[in-house]
Amino acid sequence: MVVKRGREEIKLLAMEARRELNIKDDEHVEFDVDLYLEVLGKVIIPVSELRNDLEIDSFWTNGFQELIIDKECYESSSFRSRFTIAHEIGHLFLHNRSQESYTSIEQWQDLILKNTNIRNIFEQEANSFASIFLISDECLLEELNNLKEREEVKVYLNNQVYTLEFISMMYSHVLSEAFHVSQRAMEIRLENYWK
Repeated sequence: MVVKRGREEIKLLAMEARRELNIKDDEHVEFDVDLYLEVLGKVIIPVSELRNDLEIDSFWTNGFQELIIDKECYESSSFRSRFTIAHEIGHLFLHNRSQESYTSIEQWQDLILKNTNIRNIFEQEANSFASIFLISDECLLEELNNLKEREEVKVYLNNQVYTLEFISMMYSHVLSEAFHVSQRAMEIRLENYWK
């Protein structure tokens, strides 16, 4: 039986992953997130048309040793590819042990592919992990405080006092650029931060 992890447990695991990869709490994650997979001894295998053929960007195989990733996504070095790789690092830290209770990778994949509830839980957890892994609380708070002090933000807000939560939601597009993630990834991070 799969039990959905809470935000705090996911945050602890994401911060553990950052520490294991020598990323300080107040340090931005390198643009080339795939370098962290190499540090973990994982192999990245780009495959053409993966997204078009299977409607997914990436998946683990060979007991979480090889990451199969859509070649076009991987080579684009886009904000999306950063989040995709961080998402897969999330599966590695969150779900690697779950796989151990199954006798074969086929049994594991069969469970995940056939059970949309479990798949949805795992995907939401990996998304939360990725957002926290890429953007620590310390970095986010620092960026929010910097944003609050920008003149154009003060003018837009008519010099009224607003909460950081309100400012973050209004300027998620600016924050997404600062952290090299898509606006949707930034929204996921902000949802996790303000819960």
